[in-house]
Amino acid sequence: MFKSVFKEICIIILLCIAIILVLGVIFYDYIPTNKAVPNKLSTYVTPEDVKTEIDEQISEINKVEVSYEITGTDIKLYEQINSYNPGKVDPFSASNSVENIENNTQTNTDINSNSTGTFFNDTGLK
Repeated sequence: MFKSVFKEICIIILLCIAIILVLGVIFYDYIPTNKAVPNKLSTYVTPEDVKTEIDEQISEINKVEVSYEITGTDIKLYEQINSYNPGKVDPFSASNSVENIENNTQTNTDINSNSTGTFFNDTGLK
């Protein structure tokens, strides 16, 4: 029994190989065997906008942040030359610019008299 099963498996394998060889001979002209490969590839060139962006990022990395500190002695010196007013929003700014800022905030806080203050108008009906 084992010999007959082994013979049948060998016959099936030989038949598959024969079928593959016959199909290979029939479709020989349709199988591509040579592909066109370019001889030399062109080199990659970075676009100008990418180069400028990289340069900007590098220059931003190299910047050094400087912080200043004003101590009590500095404030006393500024008070003596009248360039410091502790009652203002920006105590080192000129007086005219502070008045303009205060006037702008007052005009922006005016409330429209036509608004009801709610998102939906109350019509009284449900």
